[in-house]
Amino acid sequence: MERWNSCIFKDILDSIELQERAEGMQADNIEQQNIEDQILEAVLTINQTSSAEKVLTQTKEAKKAKKRHRRSFLLSKIPSFDLDNSPRRVISRAHSVVSNNSNSSSKAKSNSFSAASRCTTSPSRKLARSFHPDTHIPIEPLDIYDPDLMIDERGSVMGGTPQKLLELTTNVSFQDFFYISQFLSVYKFFMTTEEVLEHIIDFYRAAPTKCTTNEEQEERNWLIRQRVLLIITKWIRNHKADFFGNQVLCSKIRGLLEEIDEQAALDTFTKCLTLFNVPPPTPRGNDVECVFLCKFEAKHLAQQLALAEQLLFQKISAKELREQQWVKSQDELSPTVTRSIRHFNKISYWIATEIVKCYSIKERIFTLQRAIQVASESIELKNFNTAMAVVCGLSLSAITRLKQTWQGISSTCKASFSKMEELMSGNSNYDNLRKFISKQHPPMIPYLGIFLKDLTFVDVGNPTYLDNDNRIINFDKLRMISNIITKLQNFQVIPYPFTEDPSAQNYIHSTATPYDEEQLYRISRIVEPTTEPSDSQRTSSIIKRMRKSKK
Repeated sequence: MERWNSCIFKDILDSIELQERAEGMQADNIEQQNIEDQILEAVLTINQTSSAEKVLTQTKEAKKAKKRHRRSFLLSKIPSFDLDNSPRRVISRAHSVVSNNSNSSSKAKSNSFSAASRCTTSPSRKLARSFHPDTHIPIEPLDIYDPDLMIDERGSVMGGTPQKLLELTTNVSFQDFFYISQFLSVYKFFMTTEEVLEHIIDFYRAAPTKCTTNEEQEERNWLIRQRVLLIITKWIRNHKADFFGNQVLCSKIRGLLEEIDEQAALDTFTKCLTLFNVPPPTPRGNDVECVFLCKFEAKHLAQQLALAEQLLFQKISAKELREQQWVKSQDELSPTVTRSIRHFNKISYWIATEIVKCYSIKERIFTLQRAIQVASESIELKNFNTAMAVVCGLSLSAITRLKQTWQGISSTCKASFSKMEELMSGNSNYDNLRKFISKQHPPMIPYLGIFLKDLTFVDVGNPTYLDNDNRIINFDKLRMISNIITKLQNFQVIPYPFTEDPSAQNYIHSTATPYDEEQLYRISRIVEPTTEPSDSQRTSSIIKRMRKSKK
């Protein structure tokens, strides 16, 4: 009902053509005051009313008032309503109601940032005093002229000091809920988890603002409570790794949720930590033989590889994906990403090892066909990371040089492998694979290398700060990083519905090490040696070269 009410109220705002500015009009002060009272009354009663008929009545009255007077007056009174069609923007409804814009030009001139160094802000966002749409009480507006904050004309945060970026999360008048999710994904670039949590706790426990009535104070407390719950809920659902292993932080979160008296959020927090604390599979011994690829059907093996891949993929957290840590520190700061990369390489070399260990040409042909089938089944299961690993293994020089083996596989396998090579090609920044993945839905494991490459490109190609003093953080860069991380996290939510096969998982998670590239090539030359030319062939080739040189 509340969402339906907000849609009705949005229809009122959509009917007002805010872009049409007409220069001043001599209007009767009494009639103008009546219009303002009608609109404010509609705003303040939308979330209190439970009857659809009352809302429709107020809608009609507001439309009639709009027809009797020029739209320029309405524009000066409600410039900051959000008319975006995005569902999350509809939630925020009206950001504020403005009573005075007369000092906008003088404030813009006094801004310490020049037009070249910061984004300009539309006059429609210059706030003086505002009301939260869900309450009767006034709230502090967002100061867009703050020299420590940069906001573009669309209201998007482009940069700011760490403290200002943190304060925006708890600023009730700033209702861009996308910003909260983006901030939680990238805050570790410039501050710690402890600092963010302390700020949220201080915000909730801060001294109450003076309100005229007890009802206003209760409404303001409710507003603060909902804001804190929104932040904490998003945090523990999407970034639970930030708290894992830190008992001090976990106890503070529990204490805050108990103080707020929100059992549902407390249960979610406990459940998320329990799910995240699943121990990894215990490594098995080295007694597992490497002859394994042909023991199972291709589809069954692809399912088991998907489960093993998913176990690592779901553990990748946002904090491991910042500042190319998987290249710099590896095991220290990006342990899961590093393990995923090692697992990828292990699968590639394992596939090649399985093939070259077959000394019989028939066994090699069968094993090669089985590897291609496993890659094809992995694509069917939308496990693109394992499929890429298998294709890379089959593209090693130790495998591509096996001409007799490749000639012996069926035409169906050849065609299938050609299609996979085209799909997994790195040309045009993996354009074919990106388009294909964009049309798929979870459960899915994308190729991790695409995300790591995009994160590297954004990190290297954009400055971290927007000023020479390294004070204003480039939040637009962090927003791009957040979007990449969010896409990756969307694929971590839905698991595969397969059942683990202990014998298959025993080998996949074993410590058995496949051959390296040098060993693979040496064995490849043994099982399928290069044919040496005879003496007569060498003599004839020399004579041909001499004849060509004379000509």
